[in-house]
Amino acid sequence: MASPMPARPAVSPQQLAADEGYWQAVAAQYDIRQDVAMMDNAYWGSMSRPVLEAYQRHVAEANHGNSYYGRLQFPAEFESARQRAALALGVSADEIAFTRGATEALQILIGGYNRLQPGDAVL
Repeated sequence: MASPMPARPAVSPQQLAADEGYWQAVAAQYDIRQDVAMMDNAYWGSMSRPVLEAYQRHVAEANHGNSYYGRLQFPAEFESARQRAALALGVSADEIAFTRGATEALQILIGGYNRLQPGDAVL
């Protein structure tokens, strides 16, 4: 099992940016090639080891449970994730929408921009 990401030191953003040891510990969480500079992470990005392990665990659970998981377990897990995101952001869960990525999110926004009302916020 991968070790967790290092805790963020209680320093200013400027001090953290200069903390090479911290950033080396963050970089060590990723299993990426060192002989190539990956410049296009918008197309395909790496997961840190803890994220990859959690992803693989969840995919295995969904694969094992098949439609039982999809119909009976996933909806509650999805709603729980929305609730946790809302709590972290200080908003209500009905303000949270998850998408598969930025392209899908932008397509939804473009398709519905004419329904936005004064005071609506899109993040």
